[in-house]
Amino acid sequence: MTDKAEDYTRAQGVQALYLLTTTVPDFFAKRGYQRIDRDAAPAPLQDTAEFKNLCPDSAVCMVKDI
Repeated sequence: MTDKAEDYTRAQGVQALYLLTTTVPDFFAKRGYQRIDRDAAPAPLQDTAEFKNLCPDSAVCMVKDI
């Protein structure tokens, strides 16, 4: 499923994928995602409900260039 999502976004011209996870950072790290500070995510992402309210501050922020 992750492969399909990455393939789709790549085909749409997306250059990087960001995510927040509270449970599986090791899974995504094995898939090439890197941990970053939440403050390093682009401002439009920081303005989403997930960043502001839905995901706890303890959630790991990760990014992968695709």
